[in-house]
Amino acid sequence: MISYPPCPTCGADVKEERRTFGTVLRCNRCGAVRTLESVPRWGSPKPEQPQRFGESLALDELNFIRQTGFCRRCYAATTDESPGSTFTINVLFGFRFLGWSGECPRCESVERTLWFLFVIPLLPLGKYRIKYVTEGLLNSRYIGRALKR
Repeated sequence: MISYPPCPTCGADVKEERRTFGTVLRCNRCGAVRTLESVPRWGSPKPEQPQRFGESLALDELNFIRQTGFCRRCYAATTDESPGSTFTINVLFGFRFLGWSGECPRCESVERTLWFLFVIPLLPLGKYRIKYVTEGLLNSRYIGRALKR
């Protein structure tokens, strides 16, 4: 049997599962699913980090952030409405987040405005709290929730 490193999220053991698209690893504690290709990038699990300003976050707050992606304050200030998919065609036409304000020191999410653009931003479609999972020049992944009006 092959031995895999512990889950990078919580440090628990992982087990192999066969899926229609291939083999994945599922964490026994938190249920996170990862592909076999991602194993070399895991490294050791991250220790629970205190908040940037010297305060330590309570364990239940850290678990809430892991489950939802947002701290309790940001989660309470938003609705379940998602911004959906954002895209642009040739950087001239589409939907894009612009602006950057209200960064939360606990969950590191930011407030951004979703705009419809045709060469220039034409119509604001709403304000969202966004937490970037991966950031890139041409491709970013995020989770988002609409701010309450």
